[in-house]
Amino acid sequence: MSSEQPLLKHFVRDTLGCNCPAAVFQRVEISALPIASAAWPHALRINIGNRLLVYLLPGVAVPPDHTAMADLLKHGIKERNQGGFNRLRLVIGCDDPASIPDDSFSELETLFPGDDKVHLHLLPTSVIPARFD
Repeated sequence: MSSEQPLLKHFVRDTLGCNCPAAVFQRVEISALPIASAAWPHALRINIGNRLLVYLLPGVAVPPDHTAMADLLKHGIKERNQGGFNRLRLVIGCDDPASIPDDSFSELETLFPGDDKVHLHLLPTSVIPARFD
């Protein structure tokens, strides 16, 4: 996909809080996440202007285990670095984010100490669009 997508732009800017310039949204590629697993069968890889890389795991009933999430995060950081992206945002959508222990993300954050170009988001499934077109 190469045309601007208003739903995606709204989601990235307003929901995730990204300040990406409008120009980056002119080139968007959405595909299945190449390392998707049974734990997140509908995972998406979203490339926004070759500057922002989003790994989106929508509708996760129970968040994946720490090992699977750590592997995904390491893969994303490697792809971000090799692809020259400015940022990686890992977005996990689940039915009840409040039920996830507060320290769940703390463990993952030890994988990228001091790397302010990685952002983790835990969101209610209801705020993640079913489609971006």
